[in-house]
Amino acid sequence: MDWISLEKLKVLEALVDNIATGDNAALGEISPRERVALAKAEWARRRRRQTVFAAAEFFSDPAWDILLELFIADHEGEKMAVSSIGIDAGIPQATAIRWLSLLERHNLVQRKPDINDKRRQWVSITANCRKMMHSYFTFNQC
Repeated sequence: MDWISLEKLKVLEALVDNIATGDNAALGEISPRERVALAKAEWARRRRRQTVFAAAEFFSDPAWDILLELFIADHEGEKMAVSSIGIDAGIPQATAIRWLSLLERHNLVQRKPDINDKRRQWVSITANCRKMMHSYFTFNQC
C-alpha cells in the first residue's frame, strides 16, 4: 500500500521524535487525521522493516498489524472482509483468523455478517478500540 509520500513520512518522523523527547506541549492537540497519518507511518515502517530484514518472522506482531489495518480502514470509511485481513502484512489467513478471534474476545474488533453475501463477514474495530488507538497515537508511544 502506497499511502504516504516520503516527504510526509519525514514530517511524521520529526513529529514522532518531538513526542518521544517529551516536547508534547509544543505540539498541541493532534487531530484525528494526524493520528491516522501516524498509524499509516507506523504501517509503512513495519512494511519497510519486513522488506529490509528478509526474515519477517523476527518482527511478527499480527495483532498490531491487524489493528493498524482496521484503524486506517475505519478512518477511510473502507469495509474490510475477514478473508482480506492481514494479506498486505503477509499474515497467513489461519493466523489472522486466530488473532481476530482473540481481539474479538477482548472487545477490540467486531464481526458483522454481509447482508448481501452470507459467505462473507465484515470486521471492524470497536468504538472502544478506536478510542484506544486515538489515545495511543495522541501520546504516540511508537
